[in-house]
Amino acid sequence: MSEEKNLKATQKKEKSAYMWGIDSYVSCTWKDRSNCENDNCDISRTLACRWDPKEYKFALIGQMPLVFLTILSLMMTYMITGKIWPYLSWWCWFLIIWPLGLETLVLCRHCPYYTDSRKTLTCWALRFMPKWWKPSPKPMNRLEKFVFQYLVWDLSQIWGLPFAAYTSIYIVMNYQKFGAALLAAMIGIFICLAMSIYQFFHIMKVHNCSRCVAFSCPKNQVPKKYADQYLERNPVMKEAWVRDGYEMDEV
Repeated sequence: MSEEKNLKATQKKEKSAYMWGIDSYVSCTWKDRSNCENDNCDISRTLACRWDPKEYKFALIGQMPLVFLTILSLMMTYMITGKIWPYLSWWCWFLIIWPLGLETLVLCRHCPYYTDSRKTLTCWALRFMPKWWKPSPKPMNRLEKFVFQYLVWDLSQIWGLPFAAYTSIYIVMNYQKFGAALLAAMIGIFICLAMSIYQFFHIMKVHNCSRCVAFSCPKNQVPKKYADQYLERNPVMKEAWVRDGYEMDEV
């Protein structure tokens, strides 16, 4: 039974190499757990270096308040001011970032989680998103970091905040038409949205980004010694990083 399992694993790796046109770049993240046990590797206690559905559920639940309040604020903007473009443009941006693959282009293809042979992503941050691009063991470059930091991350998270503020001001300017109750509700939505943005950023920084193996991500908080330990176990990735100018410490 174990021989059949090993054969299937080997075929899966070969399929991955064929699909992406690279030399068997499959990180230890996707290798059998016995590799960790045989090498006495315990960095999984520090890093989220193996797929864990609990990590995904935690990240998904952590995003829900922000997503819900963003949609609510944009819908309120439409109902009160008549402007629907903030709502529609947010959905268009959502499609560009995830289903159409902007985030996978600038960030995910550099991550070890991208190296399995599946056609969709399996990781704690994104799941079921299509893989449009070839994986790259190299770290992100400056342009990719800029796009992810300010467009994919910051812009998508704070999108609803200025429109919630604008709608609150709009109600004040038309106070006789809308009244105190609607103004209080809109201000409440603005405050809750701002708090949900802070909550999301804080949880990501403390719980997720401090353990994520996408080390070149500008949000990554993993100490260098743990990143080096992971790279030592992944020679293809290590070689690409060193060639790009990364300096390894003694592990």
